[in-house]
Amino acid sequence: MKSFFRIFFTSFLLFAFFNFSSCSNEKDKEYQKMIKKAEILKKEHRFEEAKNYYLKAQNLKKENIISEKIIGLDKLIVQQKDSLYKEMILKGDDFFNKKLYKKANEYYTKAQKLKPSENYPNTMLEKINPNNFSDSSTVANVSSRKKYHAIVGSYKLEENAIKRKQKLSLRYPETSILISSWNGNYLVSIKPFKSIHKAYNFIYIEDDKLDDKTIWVYSE
Repeated sequence: MKSFFRIFFTSFLLFAFFNFSSCSNEKDKEYQKMIKKAEILKKEHRFEEAKNYYLKAQNLKKENIISEKIIGLDKLIVQQKDSLYKEMILKGDDFFNKKLYKKANEYYTKAQKLKPSENYPNTMLEKINPNNFSDSSTVANVSSRKKYHAIVGSYKLEENAIKRKQKLSLRYPETSILISSWNGNYLVSIKPFKSIHKAYNFIYIEDDKLDDKTIWVYSE
């Protein structure tokens, strides 16, 4: 009887061992499959998809090298998004300047989705009349809008532009803040004009009155 139980117990252990080995082999195969797919996607610059496969692999087997690869991909995803955002803005600006507002709207919207917290695409979208999207259209009221500004400062931080605006508002009541179409900086305008000639005449007169002697014309 003891011999029977010994044989039964040994058989059970062997069965459990081979079953465990089989499961382990299947898990390892699936892990390698996820890694291989992630590497292919990474080479194709499909970083978001590659990250998802590394995360699946990480769920199967915890290894430091996978965590490092995921961190590396996060950096690549940010760089890729930054590059794509700049590309969308450049294309949007190009179409906007050519008065192809439907296309401009398309690219500014793409930029907005990439970086919802950025002010510039939102500002440009507000300038485009969504009810008038034919390529021969014009922005609403563009012909009557004052296009030329006497600029006295360009700032990367909005709070610095606001401080300058507050300082100048008593002397120049029409002082306002714009966003540069080519670098996204905050521009401080002390007066808008319909004519570029009037703008240049104004800054010629006002140049000596400003503390930093820096004033130029910006075409909106």
